[in-house]
Amino acid sequence: YPARQAFHAAVPDVEKESDASLARTDAEPDTLRFFLPFVATPANVNAMQAYMHEFLAGIQGVTIGDLAVDGLRAVSEREGGREVAALHFRAWLAPFDLGISHDVALRIRFREDRGIHQYHLAATRFSGDEQNWRRLMPRFVLAMRRQLLLWRVLTAAETTRYRQRGRDLFGDSPRQNGEDHD
Repeated sequence: YPARQAFHAAVPDVEKESDASLARTDAEPDTLRFFLPFVATPANVNAMQAYMHEFLAGIQGVTIGDLAVDGLRAVSEREGGREVAALHFRAWLAPFDLGISHDVALRIRFREDRGIHQYHLAATRFSGDEQNWRRLMPRFVLAMRRQLLLWRVLTAAETTRYRQRGRDLFGDSPRQNGEDHD
């Protein structure tokens, strides 16, 4: 019951949160960019990305379920003078016979305006019909949200393991501009 309540609380209300909506611009009609309602402490930025990397690697090349992934890469990018842990991959959406895929960049960005590290997702349609892609996109976002909700129930030992894995994937750069670990 608590996990179900947390799931419903984590679904953004697009009427109230404009930056949670699936934002598209005329300059990039096949790209959606938006923040997910998940934040990370500075100490867990790389750990959460390592956790998501493990999930995505587990479904890489598998065409069972709602989602398949290929070309998964973990990279450290510079953005606004900060190191940003990013996952890049191509996601194929079920039903797979429609051939709907998009290239995804999943990042945890520091939001100066709010003083938090928050998940940001950018998806650019790679193949398939635009109408079907837009129809299937909420299912993809839901899969990402479900996985991120499970982060909250990890044990301290599991979190420690993901912190080490995060250092292996992205280097030891979770401290950004003097931020402390918790």
